[in-house]
Amino acid sequence: MSRISWSPVLALSVALGCAGKGEEDPAEHACEAVEAGGAALDAAEAPEDAPGIEIGEEGYVVTLPASGTGYVHVDVAEAADALLFLDTADVLTAIAHDGVDEGLPTPSPNEFCEDALPEHFDLALEPGEWTFTLGPSAATEVWLLLISAEGHGHGDEGDDHDHE
Repeated sequence: MSRISWSPVLALSVALGCAGKGEEDPAEHACEAVEAGGAALDAAEAPEDAPGIEIGEEGYVVTLPASGTGYVHVDVAEAADALLFLDTADVLTAIAHDGVDEGLPTPSPNEFCEDALPEHFDLALEPGEWTFTLGPSAATEVWLLLISAEGHGHGDEGDDHDHE
């Protein structure tokens, strides 16, 4: 029978390795970011005029046009897994990649602040232009955050992208 001798340094190394790199889960970050507000942005009335957003750690406060439907887009240079958080449920009504409708993945609330962020979407973004349709909605403003999915998990589910 062999016995492992744990040195304090080895034990700490294993504990830190199991705990991850100490990075904040993007879902937790989104809860903090929604409280901070974000950059003001006016959504366009037509997809071809959609202002650009970025995959990052800062949110956007998007003002919808009087029609209630607006568009924003992100240019993706290389494939990326991202999370889109929204402070208003049912406001994201379409996603297009290079002008082709991609359909909507199943949304779920942010598990860390469901009331503040009732919807988020797991997105596998391929290179190209991605256009997000917001509305039609009675809301005049929508807060959103598009952030890298790195470090994001859904509890004990084991699959970072399955919400069903």
